[in-house]
Amino acid sequence: MTPGGLHPSICRSARFSGQMLQRSYFYSAIMTGNDRKENNDAPKDRKNRERSGRKSILNRHLPLEEESAVFILVNFADVVLTGLAFRFGAREANIAANWVLDRFGLIGMVVYKFVLVTFVLLVCQYIHPTHPRTARAVLLVGSVAYGFLVVYITAMLFANFIMGG
Repeated sequence: MTPGGLHPSICRSARFSGQMLQRSYFYSAIMTGNDRKENNDAPKDRKNRERSGRKSILNRHLPLEEESAVFILVNFADVVLTGLAFRFGAREANIAANWVLDRFGLIGMVVYKFVLVTFVLLVCQYIHPTHPRTARAVLLVGSVAYGFLVVYITAMLFANFIMGG
């Protein structure tokens, strides 16, 4: 047997001399029992591996993260301003939202809005791997449309406030 534990015929057939074998990575891996390069950052036990796995999951970024955040923020502003406008006698223009408002009140309206926003975000995340431009465009167009709606509601509330209504 050679110092690396290999049979001499294997060394000869592979045309390795003892010196070349000792210098090689293969030889050091056999002698140390380590068949891969040392990674000092790798966790040593299972518990640390699980912790580092959870940490990396929590640190990952979602696709369309910024677009989704803007979409959520604008829709949140829409819900708050619409609820405020209802206190001053405004009516809901959306037929489906008006039906929900009549049947379930303001809480039902908030839940309805939450379900719609969640649905749009999930669909966009789902289609993003195959159609990233479409997913991004849906969120962008929705954010701009609701942004205009927020500006309109704000202007109406401000006009009502100025008029003393």
